[in-house]
Amino acid sequence: MRDFAKAMGVLAKTDKIDAHVIARFADSVRPEIRPLKTEETEILDAFNTRRSQLIIMLTAEKNRLTTASKWTKKDVEKALKGWKRHLPKSTVRLKILSKKARIGGIWTRSCKVFPVWACYVIDHPCRSAGDWNNEPKADSGPCWVAPLNRDSGKYKGRRAIWGGRARIRSVLYMCVISAFVTTPR
Repeated sequence: MRDFAKAMGVLAKTDKIDAHVIARFADSVRPEIRPLKTEETEILDAFNTRRSQLIIMLTAEKNRLTTASKWTKKDVEKALKGWKRHLPKSTVRLKILSKKARIGGIWTRSCKVFPVWACYVIDHPCRSAGDWNNEPKADSGPCWVAPLNRDSGKYKGRRAIWGGRARIRSVLYMCVISAFVTTPR
């Protein structure tokens, strides 16, 4: 919204000005109306967020362990044990939620995708990504996982993935790595 306001030449920011800019934006762009999250998806979001936080904290403690002094090593190991205990619990909760919500249909059946991943991707849907429970569309652009071009005239810029959803990119990346490592050759 701020960029739209700047493009209109509106640099000041007050509630009244913001309301006017939002009204102009809605009139000009006509964004699609998205439904509010259901209680079920809010719960799923909370557990996905917590699981991600646990993974970040676990990784941080593992990294600290490599440089910990002999005086602090036991404390770091104790913290690691605690985080390792909590992670499987959150994973089980997500699996139960995915079964209860009957989400992930084709993803968990045909692709053998781990239910936690299915919960994450379903909880953070991409615009025009199709019906996650049935057949996904092959459009990766709105998810911000496709390289974007930077061309102008004869200049051909380097393609890069940027903007949008870094978390969903990292989850998708880890799924590909996991599938590659666990697939028999």
